[in-house]
Amino acid sequence: MRRDPTDPPRNEENAGRGATIEPKDADVDARVEQLARELAEAINDAEAGGRVVMRDYAIDLLRDSVGSEVTDAPVDAEKTPGKAPLNPFAMGIPFLLIGAVLTVIFPPVGVALLGLGTITCLAGVVMAIVRSARERWRSADDVR
Repeated sequence: MRRDPTDPPRNEENAGRGATIEPKDADVDARVEQLARELAEAINDAEAGGRVVMRDYAIDLLRDSVGSEVTDAPVDAEKTPGKAPLNPFAMGIPFLLIGAVLTVIFPPVGVALLGLGTITCLAGVVMAIVRSARERWRSADDVR
């Protein structure tokens, strides 16, 4: 990469520090381009065998040092409820539907899937009732 003719010559005092760029410069794009040029020049000044390593190192440093604009608010682990486990009722519905279709085509498999779907749906309903009752009992104990 060639140096911009308007840039002052590099010396040990201002090398790699971005001496020509003010920290509160209004033109952010120009600052980023200038810093990228300086970084590319520093990498190109390195040994030929180490340029790839230096480039990857520079990319990693940049990725680690640049913060995202949106930060997540801290969340308390105690207040965040865990993800509810999948209810068997959700699997029972496809079993029932597939079983109804297969009963016409191949009755033994269709009837077996209908039975499995029925049992799975019933288990899901029972689990939902038990979970709901348990939550009501817990909330009743918390109120007292």
